[in-house]
Amino acid sequence: MRGKSPNYAMKVLVIGAGIGGLATAIALKRKGIDVEVYEAAPAIKEAGSGIWMATNALNVLERLGIAQEIKAAGRDLGWIVARDTHDRILLSMNLDRVKKKFGHGTTAIHRGKLQEILYRYAGVETILTGKRLRSCSQTAEGVEAQFEDGTSAHGDVLIGADGIKSVVRQELLGDIPLRYSGQTCWRGIVDFRLPAPFSEACTEIWGEDRGLRFAFSQINDQQVYFYSSYHTPAGGKDDRPLKPKLRTIYKDFQSTAAELIEAVAEDHIMRSDLFDFAPVKTWTRGRIALLGDAAHATTPNLGQGACQAVEDAYVIADCLAGTTSIERALQEYEARRIKKATMVVNRSFLLSELTNLKGRFARQMRNAAMRWTPSFVSHRLFDKLYALDF
Repeated sequence: MRGKSPNYAMKVLVIGAGIGGLATAIALKRKGIDVEVYEAAPAIKEAGSGIWMATNALNVLERLGIAQEIKAAGRDLGWIVARDTHDRILLSMNLDRVKKKFGHGTTAIHRGKLQEILYRYAGVETILTGKRLRSCSQTAEGVEAQFEDGTSAHGDVLIGADGIKSVVRQELLGDIPLRYSGQTCWRGIVDFRLPAPFSEACTEIWGEDRGLRFAFSQINDQQVYFYSSYHTPAGGKDDRPLKPKLRTIYKDFQSTAAELIEAVAEDHIMRSDLFDFAPVKTWTRGRIALLGDAAHATTPNLGQGACQAVEDAYVIADCLAGTTSIERALQEYEARRIKKATMVVNRSFLLSELTNLKGRFARQMRNAAMRWTPSFVSHRLFDKLYALDF
């Protein structure tokens, strides 16, 4: 770990106040680096879904001094379990083993609560809202961000944490086509208390049809987060009421899924098509760098999107602290992070492809292979996700 302050005054502009952008602001402030965060939305509002913060993210957040508060605001999980609609276990991960090896397990939390904690530690004075980026540029001496409201900002470094449709990435790399996973997703928060054995687990149920899954976990004592996926063309629209459609799609799933569909309020169900993009070969150019979904958007199959952004945040702050060359520091950040993030994107997309298999027989063979795969194989995969190499 590098020193707490750089060798000369540095100002960093972060574009985007999502989880990655806020975590970056916190990490930079911990290093004594001046940072301003620019967010396109007119206000920072609680997003109405849930999120799983896995071992690797919690270990980074512990270094930043906020892991315990995040864990207290969410639900510490004991298991990650995938089942089929006949209640046969396809994959099971005991998170006590993970805690013993890495120090933390997985915390399920309301995304809005996580965002509120990060926002508070980043500092309200650090974040400017209503600042939608129009363009950015750089010289040998610094960077400039131009916003749609006609204002501009100047600094030494610009970090694009502005999501999968990143303006900063467009400026750096040009058009990068998004890649559709073949699945749309419905998700929501429900006032509900799960029965045993689901109350301490993240449970995902794989259905008989292509891309058909339903997952849920308790995110605090009163609320459950669920998401569900289905193989369908991108760009579809839902008629309201939506529940009759969801009842039909998930009619073969066990009763907890049906109960959650019945319990959720119609206006709390959100729909989004699941996209990523094929990994790119560089995230930096001169004084500008990409971070989080702007650099390596991933499908949510491994629960690692936000976790990888948190890893990015810590490493980029560490590289910038004490540097005498911003360009070399950003190149070092890329070198330290790109291999793991690329692995996550590729493996997550492969899981989408596995759930999208055509033909009932192929899906039955897939499920059988999952059931008979030795536990040490899945442990090895998750250990690669959870280990920090910095």
